[in-house]
Amino acid sequence: MEFWKAQKERLKVLVERYGPLVVVIYLSTFAVSITGFYVAIGMGFELEGFGGDGARLATAYALTKLIQPLRILLTAALTPIVASKVRA
Repeated sequence: MEFWKAQKERLKVLVERYGPLVVVIYLSTFAVSITGFYVAIGMGFELEGFGGDGARLATAYALTKLIQPLRILLTAALTPIVASKVRA
């Protein structure tokens, strides 16, 4: 529980400092993740008992949620870098 509280605070600080750029980066990591999982599942990474595009999308979403802590850390790392490039 503490981990999620710390991550929420970290995102709040980033949003205060960098504004909408944080949201764009976070949503970009989400889009890349879910697309990557969806394609990987479609290319033969099979999970027993799952089938069809709906199940494939649901599985990709579940896997994307599973790596959410990593995506938050990636967002925190990338935002200052991207902000410095955008402002330059």
